[in-house]
Amino acid sequence: MPSSSATQHPSPPRSQNNEIIDHSPSWLYNEIITHPDSADMKIDEEKIDEIVLALLHLTSFDDGNGPRAWKGQDWDVMDRLHKKGFIGDPKGKAKSIWFTDEGFQKSKDLFKQHFEINK
Repeated sequence: MPSSSATQHPSPPRSQNNEIIDHSPSWLYNEIITHPDSADMKIDEEKIDEIVLALLHLTSFDDGNGPRAWKGQDWDVMDRLHKKGFIGDPKGKAKSIWFTDEGFQKSKDLFKQHFEINK
């Protein structure tokens, strides 16, 4: 039987009908960095940017106009990646972002660096 002091796991924001209203990972990122257990935690935004850029490679595709990726990541991170010149402006109605040449290569390299299993 769980104790009353058991850690509550965050859940996404929901409407009055109990439907999830925010499907982006931003709510979870904000929940983690503002959680009382994280009060003393300092977040390394450079590492977060690096991992998000690597994960964008996972969802990358070529639409005939160059490499793109689905934009389902935290908006602050996406803005930082744009300011660093790795992706196009994430603001807009498109459900995907486009990579710069440098951004696509870095995304591919970071994906291999962090997730490839060496034999």
